[in-house]
Amino acid sequence: MSMSTPLNNLPLKTQQGNDETSDINDPMVQDVLNEFQEELMMSKKNPHPMQQAPQLPQQSMQPMQPMQPMQPIPHYPQAPVNKYSIHYNSDKFPYNYIDMELLKKTLIIVIICVLMFYTNVMHMIYEKLPPYAYDMAVSFDVYVKGIALFIILYGLAFLQYI
Repeated sequence: MSMSTPLNNLPLKTQQGNDETSDINDPMVQDVLNEFQEELMMSKKNPHPMQQAPQLPQQSMQPMQPMQPMQPIPHYPQAPVNKYSIHYNSDKFPYNYIDMELLKKTLIIVIICVLMFYTNVMHMIYEKLPPYAYDMAVSFDVYVKGIALFIILYGLAFLQYI
């Protein structure tokens, strides 16, 4: 297999110490390096470089074209996030439909209601009353249980348990 250009004809950089032909001394290379260092210093000072207007270089070899004014990005108002809103596109499917705090509060209220209305707890409390109070409590049983339920739920809400 033969190469199209022989190795003897390839130019080689053999003069490493020659400062006149070195690219590092080229004025355009120096300008680019200086601009890069300035941008690096600016990025260290300002953590959000997009918020600050870009600075023009101090020396320019080519004439700059006039910059077109940027059009503002339209800002659409966002709807307020509702605590109980349903998010359809989510990875956690069943948990988006269930608010755990609301579930706990509802469960506490249901347990209290069941204990008050469907057990003998109120009947045991009535038995400890004197006979005339027992007769009144039994005759107004629904109202007594309703007031007791209101007082218990209001106390729990006031203490921020529910």
